Amino acid sequence: MKYSQPGVVLLIWLTFALGTSAADIPTRRSVGNTLLSQNGWATVLIENGRLCMFSPNFGGGSASTSNSNGRKESFSVNNMNGQCRLQYDFADKDETVHVEIIDNGTHATVKADPKTGGPQLDFQQDVKQCSLTAKIGDQTWELHGPTVWHLALGAPELCRKQLFPLLEMLRNGWKPDAVAADLEDSLFKSAATFTLGDQQRWAQAIRELSANSYSQRHAAFRRLREAGRAIVPYLQNYDVAQLDAEQRTRIQGLIAEYTGSGTEDTVSALTIRLLGDRQIWFELLDRDDLAKRTKAAETLSRLLNEKLDFDPAADAATRKTQLEKLRPRFEAAKTAT
Repeated sequence: MKYSQPGVVLLIWLTFALGTSAADIPTRRSVGNTLLSQNGWATVLIENGRLCMFSPNFGGGSASTSNSNGRKESFSVNNMNGQCRLQYDFADKDETVHVEIIDNGTHATVKADPKTGGPQLDFQQDVKQCSLTAKIGDQTWELHGPTVWHLALGAPELCRKQLFPLLEMLRNGWKPDAVAADLEDSLFKSAATFTLGDQQRWAQAIRELSANSYSQRHAAFRRLREAGRAIVPYLQNYDVAQLDAEQRTRIQGLIAEYTGSGTEDTVSALTIRLLGDRQIWFELLDRDDLAKRTKAAETLSRLLNEKLDFDPAADAATRKTQLEKLRPRFEAAKTAT
């Protein structure tokens, strides 16, 4: 089955062979240090949920190749019209890996193609979304979401065992799987004290951001800021379509003030950013742990301001039926494949 709402929510298409499950996903092998991970010209990272790279040498470029111990590698980073582009290729007897990243994350490709029937992965990123297609034996996964972290929370085993080990080839000591695991724990811990606060008061303050009087606009913004980090989930879920430019700028600035910008993603910043993400909490309804399902249902009910039609204590078949009924609320389109 295939579910989608481009650029907004997570799409997961899972085609399983009879008798298999996500628990059967093999853990990707480690290839040790790579030519790319040892270079001093570029650092690959995840910023604002998107794969990107940073290079302090925008005035030039670098290229290197290696052919030893049964594997071939090539690496280059160059400044092209103000954008730094990284390309990396790896090949040994088992697989080929191709990587291409533009520094600000407008485009990224990370592909692994097996030579001996191993896992095949294709990660793609553009200005709207991230996607991952994986083929492992008779199983196929296709995921789409606005950030890498949406993919990780939607299909944790696939990302932990296959996607993140592939990304770790790109930087020594990088552990995005640990960030994803800690993020899930942090979301559940933060949900215990999560509140949407006085939504009517906040809505009134947002309306006053477009007042004719500067003093009134300034006072409204001050009231929003005084709410602290608790207001971030509310602002992130606010429909900004009818707002004017100043209202949008003020709201975006306040969100950025608490979620951070320009640095590698941290668990604390991600928790604030995703705590009010309805699609994230919908995906967390499917966890094996009853306590997590219960907390996810409670949090999503608060975000929707209504009791969710989902019984976290029901048997697996009943929960699956309930989730399928709920899914259209979070996704714009639903088609069977």
